[in-house]
Amino acid sequence: MPFLKLALRNARRQVRRSLLILGVTSLGVLAMVLAWSVLDGQNQQMVRNMTEVYSAHAQLQRGDFLDQPSLDLSFPASMAADLAGQPGVKAVSSRISGTGLLSAATQVRGVLLVGVDPVQEPLVTRLDRQVVQGHYLRPGERGGLLLGRSLATSLGVRPGDEVAVLAEGRHAAIGSLRLRVSGIFDTGNSHTDAQQAFLSLVDASELFGTEGEITSAALRLNSLAQAPHILQRLQAGLPCGLVLRDWAALLPSVAQSVQFHEGLAHLLMLILFVVVSTGLATSLQMSVSERLGEYGTQLALGTTPWQLCRSIVYEGLLLSGLGFLIGYALAALIATQLAREGIALPQHGDALETMQGLGQRIHPYLDPRRLPTLLAGLGLVSLLATLLPAWRAARLTPLAALRGVWLERP
Repeated sequence: MPFLKLALRNARRQVRRSLLILGVTSLGVLAMVLAWSVLDGQNQQMVRNMTEVYSAHAQLQRGDFLDQPSLDLSFPASMAADLAGQPGVKAVSSRISGTGLLSAATQVRGVLLVGVDPVQEPLVTRLDRQVVQGHYLRPGERGGLLLGRSLATSLGVRPGDEVAVLAEGRHAAIGSLRLRVSGIFDTGNSHTDAQQAFLSLVDASELFGTEGEITSAALRLNSLAQAPHILQRLQAGLPCGLVLRDWAALLPSVAQSVQFHEGLAHLLMLILFVVVSTGLATSLQMSVSERLGEYGTQLALGTTPWQLCRSIVYEGLLLSGLGFLIGYALAALIATQLAREGIALPQHGDALETMQGLGQRIHPYLDPRRLPTLLAGLGLVSLLATLLPAWRAARLTPLAALRGVWLERP
């Protein structure tokens, strides 16, 4: 405790040096936390938007379906129903998916056609809350088609218009339907909205000729973070040939983006630590050089080199700790405000939309799980940065230091 009081007194006496250390540390922490919050916000948006709009937390499929999607890899719908009510599973929705052509007037577009259960699907995804025109698919109502805004614009259709659907069903059979656009959804990503069209499970079964069978079942779990453990337990009870895949396996490009952002975050942390340690070590060394007479007096009066070293280390840790608190508090205030309003990037909107799940506005997310890592890392770096000037000061020769001469003991 006496050394902490001494460190605080020394910090107050050297206001200019103390403010320099506080400034370097707080600005570094501010920049680091804001950069992390933007990267974490991007990751959260990508995962949330893609899992809540299409992929869900996990899917039940045939083993080869992900690499070679085919209607011939369908399975009985009753197998998906068996997963409903299992511990950790909140909801299950059966699906039939395949490629097809949409034709309206003179426009033709190739899309992924997804047949969903209008009752169960809203419990798994939030596509029903993304409808901006018309309405979502209604239970018991046939002949409806849900299109993304980009796809509807390219086809030149709106709710109520008729669209011809042509698709290849099982065993190379050709299926066709005439459907009416019931609604138009907007996920915020024009690339995603241009690639998919949704119809009822009954209509999809007729179109593709998969009576009583489905190609996948989408699952919403109680906890996305616990997905690997839940899926591992459920997988043990599945018949041979069926597999449960989490969102990372279903969306490899999103998973790769998350990993890239994680690596970038650690690189930024390394840069921060280099900047802070350099600034802290340099400032403390200058402070020690200016206080040679003071340290010489302390050593001459009986202060041991170890005690002098401790007081300097405590001073550095105290200032870096205060700088951390100031920087993190400012970053938290800024990140919270930006999270509410979002960061609009209209000039880079098209580039962002090529990343699945992102739109033209990023909402930073301040992840509290990063705080211990940042605090421990900064504490270790600050300790290492203060040791060199503290160790050199502890080796000073008292008489030489009293004369203002830097002379270390051999």
